[in-house]
Amino acid sequence: VARIVQNGDRAFERQGYQDALKYYEKALPRLDKAGQELVKIKILQAQRSMLIDDGDAEFRRGAFDAALKAYQKALELSPGGDIEQRIDRAKAQLAR
Repeated sequence: VARIVQNGDRAFERQGYQDALKYYEKALPRLDKAGQELVKIKILQAQRSMLIDDGDAEFRRGAFDAALKAYQKALELSPGGDIEQRIDRAKAQLAR
């Protein structure tokens, strides 16, 4: 089980968030309570990172409304980082 989580961590470090999620979700039911709590945090981090990446891609395409929605979902999962700046940037583009 530890190897599965480590594979998820490696995927996360490579920004392979979908792969990381697969590993974490595979490991989750096999872990004790403390391990499950840790992996649940890793799952949230991977989901948040995926949403930010999606938002960044939408922003680059000029789809500012879609970018804003992705950023807001990421913020709901976990505040912090520079997500508020991304939200402000998307809102500014929509206001133009």
